[in-house]
Amino acid sequence: MNTEKTLMKLSYVIPTKDRPEQVKACLESLAERENRNLIDCVVVVACGRRLDSVLDDFREHLFIRYIHTEKCGQLYQRNVGLRECLDKSEYIGFLDEDVVLGAGTCRHLVDFILSKRAAGITISGVSMNVINAPSYEEIKFRLLKKVLLQIGKKPGVVTVAGSNTTIANISEDLSTEWLGGGCTVWSANVLINHPQMDIDTKYAAAEDLIYSFPLHNNYAFYVCAKATCTPDFQYSGSRANQRYIAFKQIVAKLYFCHSNKELSVLLCGLTEFLIQLIQLRSFTRGSLRKFLGFVTGMIYFFSNMNKGVHVLDD
Repeated sequence: MNTEKTLMKLSYVIPTKDRPEQVKACLESLAERENRNLIDCVVVVACGRRLDSVLDDFREHLFIRYIHTEKCGQLYQRNVGLRECLDKSEYIGFLDEDVVLGAGTCRHLVDFILSKRAAGITISGVSMNVINAPSYEEIKFRLLKKVLLQIGKKPGVVTVAGSNTTIANISEDLSTEWLGGGCTVWSANVLINHPQMDIDTKYAAAEDLIYSFPLHNNYAFYVCAKATCTPDFQYSGSRANQRYIAFKQIVAKLYFCHSNKELSVLLCGLTEFLIQLIQLRSFTRGSLRKFLGFVTGMIYFFSNMNKGVHVLDD
């Protein structure tokens, strides 16, 4: 066991655009002593502003590959980075640029993978524990959200209406039906056998659900309670994008339900419409923008659902 722990290391891919301070904070957490000793390679794939000077400060402690691309898009950038490290590590993580790892998170991930392996379980994907988000027990209006199929009866499940139940801020390791996209370590074999398709969009809504949920019946997915991280939830983009984001979210959710036979497009559309009506009661500009984006997205999806995954393109 000790020999295997010494040999197993992780690689990470970080897609980013114009957020150098967040990238710096992310790399600082990776360069923390307990983490950096378990890291083979960090691939930063940036569009927009160049990051040479930021990355140079960390090359003493981390092996960093830097790729600058003219094309932007989270999924595209992830796939570009993935090609650079598929042959370097047995497990590869995707990190959002604003994710900061807790001390020893890489050690906890490796220990978790190896302990499950010793018990005869092959981990295909394991998420870090997001500790700056509400836990399942802390969800507001939990009963109402259960009725509206916005959450399930326990953490980690996906409702028949296509809503994923939180896997954040857990106190014990969790087996889950889905994994987040920006703080998860994957088996390289899974990533090779199930490549994530590029979507030509500025905003890849529900990409984590669309990718992970169809795999959960055949692969073991977990959240490791000790492997903590803290994303920056303060960043929400421009208010002018609220209509576009609402549009993309409902199109992605309807596509997700349509692509999985155990889920219901009808229940998805109905429950999401009820949620929009509840939010519209505030009658703010933001709620109106979101409602217009939602309605436009519903019409667009049902008019273009024959496009398959390309319905998610901009």
